[in-house]
Order: sequence, then C-alpha cells, then structure tokens
Amino acid sequence: MHMQGKEVCDKVLSRREILKRGLYSSGLTASLAPSLWLSGCENRKRQKDRPNVILISIDTLRADHLGCYGYKRNTSPNIDSFGAENILFKNCFIHEPSTAQSHMSILTGLYPFTHGVSPSSGLALSSSRKTLAEALRSEGYRTLGFARYCGQMCAKFGFARGFDAYIEGSHSAFIAELQNKFMARYLEESKDDRLFLFVHYYDVHSDFEKLPYDSPPPYNRMFCPDYKGNFTGSDGKLHASKYLADVNRKNIRLKQNDLEYITALYDGSVAYTDRYVGDLFAILKKFGLYDKSLIILTSDHGEEFQEH
Repeated sequence: MHMQGKEVCDKVLSRREILKRGLYSSGLTASLAPSLWLSGCENRKRQKDRPNVILISIDTLRADHLGCYGYKRNTSPNIDSFGAENILFKNCFIHEPSTAQSHMSILTGLYPFTHGVSPSSGLALSSSRKTLAEALRSEGYRTLGFARYCGQMCAKFGFARGFDAYIEGSHSAFIAELQNKFMARYLEESKDDRLFLFVHYYDVHSDFEKLPYDSPPPYNRMFCPDYKGNFTGSDGKLHASKYLADVNRKNIRLKQNDLEYITALYDGSVAYTDRYVGDLFAILKKFGLYDKSLIILTSDHGEEFQEH
C-alpha cells in the first residue's frame, strides 16, 4: 500500500487523479478533502482487495510546524518519516477553523453551510446526510471512532453516525498515551476485519485549566528550557484557552518573549503527539494492519500566534 520514496503534491489535482494516487497509497495531508474517499467506496472492487481505511486527525495542528513542511524545530520525527515514505500534500485547505464544523466536513464531504452542524447553536447533522462511516459500513467495513470529548465531537451532533463503536474519551482518560492503549484492545479484536478507524487526537490543542498547550514533561519544557518571563496563562479569572481568547478579543499584544514561550509550548505539544502517532503506527504494525491500510493523517485546522 505504501509509495516508494517521497512524492509531493503541490498542484491542484483532479478527483480522478487523486483517487488514482491516493486510494491505493498511504498519504500525509495538511487537510483532507473527504468527498474523494466517499467516491472511492463506489469502486466495486472485490472486498478482499480493499484496504483498511485509517483516518487520523490531530486537532489544531499547523502544517508549517512540522519538519516535513520545513519547520526548524524537531517537533515531528514520526510524522516526517511517514511523510517521506508516502504522498505529502501541500495545497490543502480547511472549510472552517473550528473543530466540529471542520471535522463534519471531513466526515461528510460537505461544506459547513450544507451539513449545518453547529454545537454553539445545538444543530446536529440531518438524517438525510450520509457520513463516511455509514458509507464504509455499508461496504462491509467494521467502523471504529475514538475522539477526545471537548464538547464538539459528540454523538448528539451526529459524529457517531455509522460507527459500530464511537468512543468519546474524557480529558484525563484520552491523552494520546492512554488513548492508544485503549484503542489497542479494539484493534486486536478487529485485526481480521475490513476496518475503518477514525482517530481524533486533541493533545496539540490548548488546555483549558493551566497553561495553554500544557503537555506532559519533558515536552512542556522541550523548546523553552530558558524562559524566565512571568506568563502564567491566566489573569486570575480566565485560564489557558479562555484567557488567550480574551487577549485576542481585547486586541492585547503579548510581549515578544511571552509569544515565543507560548509558541514553544505549542511545539512541545506537537512533539508529544508525534511521539504517540509513532506509537500508533507501531500498534498497527503489530496487528498486521499498517501495510494493509490507506492511512490519512490530517488536521481540522491550524493555530495562530497573533500573526493577524
């Protein structure tokens, strides 16, 4: 299933061309155009010839903070190695920079204004819309989904549609390390099935309680060992993500050394998640799934550090 050598797609490809390149190869993408994979399900190849489909989404991951996209820090050795062996997409765009709306576009192939999902408004996916999991299950795939509970990727909004098992893990139970251990039990049971696996890692996303991008040691100090500023990620009332959102709303310009510190914390979270992406690949290889699978690695959106 894997391409030999590195291939970079930096031009606009037709649907036919991407299906030809991607359906029988593992791929690294900055963002996935999901309707292409739904189209692939219409190919009436014999069931035994079809690959497993593994879709990995790393929430809030900026493409330009990965080594394979030229980043200066060593944040992503496992993702870089994966990209070097497969297809690396450069021209990929999200439909909306929010977790639920973007992921539902990935899982349906529809624009946000068409699928209509909006947690802030309580709007769920219409029963008339078909998801990727539903399409693949109708083709004989066992469908498994594992998402970090963040109030966005909830079953009540339609994200569980088509999955034989859809697990929304709590914040403490679904850090990437524990999430992989949990998923491994399901993968061992499913290793002989034709499998669609959806994995949603949330560890790059800013925390809501302490510092933003608060990854476990040693990743939390990996790129900022000498920081001596006084940024705490809080104003005494708001913390981490909520505090940064308030900073943006009030158009407060952070000090340069604090901004560099926050960026370094983010990069540490990328490195932490990359460590367990590599661990997931090892689990897939252990159960004989890696070389029998179309693997797509993507993100729902990036992140910004006061560039705008």
